[in-house]
Amino acid sequence: MRHGDAIKPAAAFAQRPLSDKGEREADAAGAFLLVAREMPDTIFHSTQLRSRMTAERVMAGLAAAGDILKKREDLEEDSSPEEFISSVVSEFGKTDRKIMAVGHNPFVTRLASLLLLGFSSAIGEFKTGALLAFDSIASGRAWEVRFYMPPKLLTKIHRSILDTDTRFEG
Repeated sequence: MRHGDAIKPAAAFAQRPLSDKGEREADAAGAFLLVAREMPDTIFHSTQLRSRMTAERVMAGLAAAGDILKKREDLEEDSSPEEFISSVVSEFGKTDRKIMAVGHNPFVTRLASLLLLGFSSAIGEFKTGALLAFDSIASGRAWEVRFYMPPKLLTKIHRSILDTDTRFEG
């Protein structure tokens, strides 16, 4: 996930908090993941405030218990997607654990490119609040898209959930 929308540049770039829109994006992502029953075992976030705030709000929307938030320094704008994947694979190996990473562009876009195409490229730009999920196939050497949720669709779904106050069973 790319972090939610942040307030415009403040004195310290890394300490920009989420805007109201960014809070809604993060809340919507958490609500969507809950309804879709996509509970991450771990939520990684970068060292920057807007990434941590996004991860915290997603976790709150999931009503997740325990210490699933983990700060990582390899989710920054200039981080290497190849090194991130290598690190995560070596840390978690062949498990069924669901890992969520909340980071920044161009890293997030380059990570998606690496997983989709097999090479890291800036194929565009993910909007703030966008959510993209992959499944590992073929022993982690290949990946397939599980789902992509643009922020506008996430917030529409979230409003619908709030308006109906429906609890999904089954």
